[in-house]
Amino acid sequence: MLKKKWRLSSDTITDILFMLFIIARVTFRVIVGYGYLFTYFRYTFFIVILLQLYFSKSIKMNDFMKWSALFIGVAFGISLVAGHRDNSLDMISRLSGVILEVLLVSLYCYTKRKTNLFFIAFFLSGIVIFSFQITQLSIVTILRTNAKYLTGLRISMTENEQFNITAYNLFIALLSGVYLLKYKVINRILCLSGLGVISLGSVMTGSRKTFVVAALMIAVMFMGGKRKFLKIALIGITAYILFTLLMQNTVFYNLIGWRLASVGEEDVSTENRMAFAIDAIWVGFDSIIGVGLDNYRFYNARGLYAHNNFAELFADLNLLGLVAFYWLHIKTLITFIKNKSDEYATFWIACIISLMLVDIGQVSYSLFTYLSMMSMFPLATYELRQRNQLSTLSGDN
Repeated sequence: MLKKKWRLSSDTITDILFMLFIIARVTFRVIVGYGYLFTYFRYTFFIVILLQLYFSKSIKMNDFMKWSALFIGVAFGISLVAGHRDNSLDMISRLSGVILEVLLVSLYCYTKRKTNLFFIAFFLSGIVIFSFQITQLSIVTILRTNAKYLTGLRISMTENEQFNITAYNLFIALLSGVYLLKYKVINRILCLSGLGVISLGSVMTGSRKTFVVAALMIAVMFMGGKRKFLKIALIGITAYILFTLLMQNTVFYNLIGWRLASVGEEDVSTENRMAFAIDAIWVGFDSIIGVGLDNYRFYNARGLYAHNNFAELFADLNLLGLVAFYWLHIKTLITFIKNKSDEYATFWIACIISLMLVDIGQVSYSLFTYLSMMSMFPLATYELRQRNQLSTLSGDN
């Protein structure tokens, strides 16, 4: 009996290159000694996309492309006439580079309908992040130290990366894992194991907002459908066990439990974030068109950003910039709400709302992971239309 030879197709090779680029962009890029891998995978993937564009008969303009042109155009126009012009234009240059990478990701996924591949890539990146977090972890130190007074025990991917950035990348990985689990894209046991690892990594960062929003999103996602009351009971029991673990276990309490317990009490971190956001809003009201992209820090007494995406954009680009950034969120959300009876729409409604909730405590307009998720909105809308057409055809038959 002849054995079948397994061969790599060109499509499989490009898919692997795509995933390696995503993983390298999220992880290797900021890790000392691994940066060269990002460079290799980046330019190899760019060549693949350019060849794809060359041989493709037509590429249609989608909403993310329109969003990119509009937001960069508004930011550039306002920043030209605002103060601290050099800083704003430098930020626009860096943001344009990030958007260019995201556009290439969007083109690859959109032209080949690679939604599943997109989520697999970001899911795997979360597991890689956790593996690098482990190298930063010292259990003995955590056990012997009260992290309430030593926030340095929050564990990021590397010593050089901000904790909140690691937390946000893990948050996107969690969203990706939920998608893969809900729609049974990969083996359920492997998916649950990966989600457990990524969740642990999220706890290790000590980020409250991403942890709480992700937990709520997962609960909402799996609460519908059959056996609703059983699911609600299981979610309630799981939440109780998780909360008890965070509050009673020394390691987890020192990492994030004390931060959750401080909600509603005197909490310097939360008070500062609220003060920055309110101050940024007043700066936005005081300026006619905004102070220029990334310039709010020059109007903050401590030279910091607003810790709130809405407030930061309002201060920098005023109402015009705020609308230019969020119109794609609102348009996509309205489309899915109109089709909320579709199970596929449920995921994207929860996803978009969770992204906007995290924006309350995070300046995210320039993050690769955030913009990459945004770039999938047009493809998700297209797939929803395809599902509706198939449903209509099935009904007619």
